[in-house]
Amino acid sequence: MNYEVLRFAPDSDFFNSVYELEPVKIIVCSLSFLFSIISVPFLFSIVWFDWYGSDLKIIFINRLVSSIALCSICQLILVQIPEIFRYMTGPLPVWFCFMHYILKNTTALLQVIYFDIIAIVRYLFIFHLKNPAMFQDEFWNLFINMQVVSFSFLSQLIFAYLPGRQPLIYYYCTGENPSG
Repeated sequence: MNYEVLRFAPDSDFFNSVYELEPVKIIVCSLSFLFSIISVPFLFSIVWFDWYGSDLKIIFINRLVSSIALCSICQLILVQIPEIFRYMTGPLPVWFCFMHYILKNTTALLQVIYFDIIAIVRYLFIFHLKNPAMFQDEFWNLFINMQVVSFSFLSQLIFAYLPGRQPLIYYYCTGENPSG
């Protein structure tokens, strides 16, 4: 059976042999897509419970975990699903691959920074803050989220626009030859 009919332009793909459609790859990509779609409501339930479900005072660390869940939702929708689409259809346009590369790096950097902030906040709460109940959770949550998202996106955008060659993952997405 010829699975190449699903591809947009298999002749223009430098990495055609890597992305050949086989029955196992179709099954794995379909399951990955299904699990990505199923995971979104579960992650959103974490966010919803943090914002609306609990009557207890929500501490700052719980709000950061909620931010990680939101970041994971964005990663599943904006990064994982287009990645699956690339594996099934062939090369994508250059502008799309560029934005996809920036979003992929931004979501990864966001998650790393949020975990670092959680570690720093736990240290500060345990060893330096005399009264954690007086900590302004809502203000600091908004402030840190704005700073982290701005820094992550701008740093990855600037890094992608720097002169020189793009990383190999960009060329996988576009189907271009990375050496020329």
